[in-house]
Amino acid sequence: MIIIVCRIAEKMSSKYSDRLSTWKSSLESKIWTLAGQLGHRDGASAPPLESDNVHGDQQVITSTLSDDEDSSSYHSVDSNISEVSSLCEEDTPPVHSLDSNNSEECVDSHKQVYRYDVFLSFRGPDVRNTFVDHLFERLERRGIFTFKDNVRLKKGKRIKAELMDAIRDSRLAIVVFSSTYPTSTWCLDEMSTIADLHRQNKQIVVPVFYDVPSSDVGSQTGPYEVHFNSERFRKFSNRVARWKVDMKYLAKVCGFSIVDSNRPETTHLEEITSFVAKELNHRFTLLASDLIGIQPRVAELERRLNLTSGNVAFQILEIWGMSGIGKTVLAMILYDRISHQFDACCFIQGVNGIYTRHANACETATTNVQKQILLQLFQEQVESDDPAEIAKMLQNRMCNRNLPKRVLIVLDDVGDPKQWDDLGIVPDSLGLGSRVVITTRFQHILNVNTAYEIHEVQLLNDDEALELFQRKAFKIDCHSLAISDVSRRIIENAQCLPSAIIKLGYYFNQKAEAHWERCFQRWREYPEEKYMNSLQEKDYEVLNEDEKMIFLDIACFFTGKNKKYVEHILGSRISDPHLAIQEIRKKSLIKIRNHEIHMHQILQDLGKKIVRGNNKDEPKCWSRLWNAEDFQEVLIDMEGNKVQAIVLDEDVSKYMKIGGLSELRDLRLLILHHHKSSSEKLTFRFNKLCYLSWHGFSYTSLSLCIWSNLAELNLPNSSIRRLWEGSQAIPNLKRMNLRNSRDLVITPNFACCQGLVRLDLTGCINLTEVHDSIGLLRELNYLSLRECSSLSLLDFGPNCQLSSLRTLLLSGCTNLQQTPDFTELSNLRYLDLERCTSLSTMHESIGTLATLKYLSLRGCKNLVHAPYILNGNSSLLILDLSGCMMITNLPRCRRKFAPSSCLESLMFLSPVFLEPQRILDFVGELMFFDGEWICSKLAYLNLAHCHELRRFPEASFHGLHEMKGTLERYPQLSVIGQDYIFSASTV
Repeated sequence: MIIIVCRIAEKMSSKYSDRLSTWKSSLESKIWTLAGQLGHRDGASAPPLESDNVHGDQQVITSTLSDDEDSSSYHSVDSNISEVSSLCEEDTPPVHSLDSNNSEECVDSHKQVYRYDVFLSFRGPDVRNTFVDHLFERLERRGIFTFKDNVRLKKGKRIKAELMDAIRDSRLAIVVFSSTYPTSTWCLDEMSTIADLHRQNKQIVVPVFYDVPSSDVGSQTGPYEVHFNSERFRKFSNRVARWKVDMKYLAKVCGFSIVDSNRPETTHLEEITSFVAKELNHRFTLLASDLIGIQPRVAELERRLNLTSGNVAFQILEIWGMSGIGKTVLAMILYDRISHQFDACCFIQGVNGIYTRHANACETATTNVQKQILLQLFQEQVESDDPAEIAKMLQNRMCNRNLPKRVLIVLDDVGDPKQWDDLGIVPDSLGLGSRVVITTRFQHILNVNTAYEIHEVQLLNDDEALELFQRKAFKIDCHSLAISDVSRRIIENAQCLPSAIIKLGYYFNQKAEAHWERCFQRWREYPEEKYMNSLQEKDYEVLNEDEKMIFLDIACFFTGKNKKYVEHILGSRISDPHLAIQEIRKKSLIKIRNHEIHMHQILQDLGKKIVRGNNKDEPKCWSRLWNAEDFQEVLIDMEGNKVQAIVLDEDVSKYMKIGGLSELRDLRLLILHHHKSSSEKLTFRFNKLCYLSWHGFSYTSLSLCIWSNLAELNLPNSSIRRLWEGSQAIPNLKRMNLRNSRDLVITPNFACCQGLVRLDLTGCINLTEVHDSIGLLRELNYLSLRECSSLSLLDFGPNCQLSSLRTLLLSGCTNLQQTPDFTELSNLRYLDLERCTSLSTMHESIGTLATLKYLSLRGCKNLVHAPYILNGNSSLLILDLSGCMMITNLPRCRRKFAPSSCLESLMFLSPVFLEPQRILDFVGELMFFDGEWICSKLAYLNLAHCHELRRFPEASFHGLHEMKGTLERYPQLSVIGQDYIFSASTV
């Protein structure tokens, strides 16, 4: 090493004699660094150095660090050799004015993927909690991803190594020279690394001289001279020379001086932030106060783009979310973050708006977008308006190998897949590593055969929403302000939607805080017209007629309701509500969470605004009513009403006399809760009613002039005694629910509604007769007569057509003496006869139910003959005979059935309370046929309370997992299979 120094010194001409001393010190510093690295490679240890906390104020490391840890490991041997040579030349860096662009030096910077835009180097005690904190916050809000040690350092990592990695992974470094900056060796090593990168044109540097003149920094005078001449630095004087050279070098880079300035610090901060944005070639200037919580969201988008993956040749990233959630802002920040990595970039803002403005000439809109792409990607201004010529020109440029190949294309607000298709961009013609980013309100809007990522933009969290509102409402940084109740309710109303919070912030900024409560109530009733009109144009007008109807119904009635419930209500008016709801979800208008439909409060307000139209104070002119007081007002003044739907969740008994309902001729949906008894006769004259649900219907009969459109009738807890007289034409009725209608005595004739799918008469305790026309309901798949305790006979008639019936519930029919004929119930799956205490026998046709999976006779204490379930039923999974204490004759298998077809699917058997010997024979019969195992899938056998059981079939119960009752409970049992797993439970 010494030889190298001598040979270089010999070659110095006399004209450099005045600089030889400086060069000598610098060369010695570099050589010591090289020696440390080479020594480390050879296993030699370098002399120990005094450690220094990160930026002087983080108490993290207290042990000493070796020279290679503290300095040399941050620079490669090859790098330092080149720097030794460069010191033999002029050491003055290029001088830049504030108008120059340092980034032009980094010609190949797009070839490197940077983790950060900016690295902040500073001495902590001087500026951390003041100037640097404010600068960091402003940079972050401008979408400039900045490394600051106490924010970005990861726990468990070696601090100094991570700091140096962060420097190399940053496009630009800001070095804040303060009066005590040179007291930290950590800071000085950061500075040297930054200087090295700047010399190699690998990093832009912006020095800031904070309360110290640049001359003191460059010549190491003033406080810098004191620090460098201190006793502490004599321990490693070889490195001091290098630090001085690097400090002199950076002091000559044009930066910002903040020394005894009369200008406000905020002015300096704004100038530095703007300059950095310009140096980074950021295209978009955004309001800093709008960019709350932006950095982690942009970082996630970068991750989804797979920019560092060599395996992804081309990819489209779809940024999807509802209007006003910040998709465009995210795309802008992302563009500024990554555009330097591409050969050419373009950002086309408001694509859908361009097509909307040229609604009658889509070709013109496509041409306009193609022209912008040609201009931004290839700097080619096109004068022609010929669509064919422009399309061909774009295709030629894309395929030209001599033009930029790795491109970034951002298309903001794409509203239709045709907008992409018409552009004629062929992914195969783009260079390796090209990316396309689109923002849209429509999930998976493009149908392309290429790598396609979808990122759903999330709402702000509560803290971010509150901060954004305060910035707009108070126009200041106000973390310390007390949060009022009305502020919290305002945020709750906006539901963390950025555009709504910004609008609310501006709105309340113009009001005295003492008046906020009244202003908020006014906003809730009548949100800002311009904002709502914008949402209506973007979100509502693009829907088809069915989707518009569903959107308004959800906005007014159904947010938070179960999706299946909403679907079957809507199914009374449209053919495929499930598909329509999915389309609305894909358009970012609703979310499905936990099987519930949720719509943002702002969109609910939009829907109600559309319903009100220009008649804000005249509810009779609205198509929908969701408020009981508005309903009462309509009932008072019915003339000229346009009401089509009424859904009121509260009990409206106290508000009105219902009689006026009969005048709502256009009503198609009615859901009411009304429990007040009434003696008045009610005749409905609805011509279009499709869905009627009236909880607590207080009239004894229901009279509809026209039933033909009715698809669902729900009258739970009603006082009705008879539905209709004679035979009505109700061809569209699918569902009928009369649960707990305790006054109902007889069902109507069902011949008029043979499309009925579901009939629920649960809890009709005085029902004595079910009309035998029920057997004609060939579409019926669900019939419940549970707890109909007065029903003694159920007859499906001589012409039974119940082949679609899958569920029959008769539990609690305590007066039922015999079961119906099951012969025609060929698809019955579930039969519940629990607690039919008057039942003594079952119709023998029970044995023909080949599809039956569940049969419960639990508690049928007077049943004396068990069902013939062994006659070939291979589908039965659960058989519950618990409590059937009168059974004396258990059926036996008929030999014509092969063992494989006899109860081979049975998993649950509970014959408890049966006579012990019968259990033994019954269980043995179930389990074996001519010595072969029959119930091969039986997993649960309940013999609890069979206290006299003394013998059990000898076998290996390989399928049985639980027997209720333990060995201790039955010590008298003589044989138990070795493979049996006992339950610990006892009864």
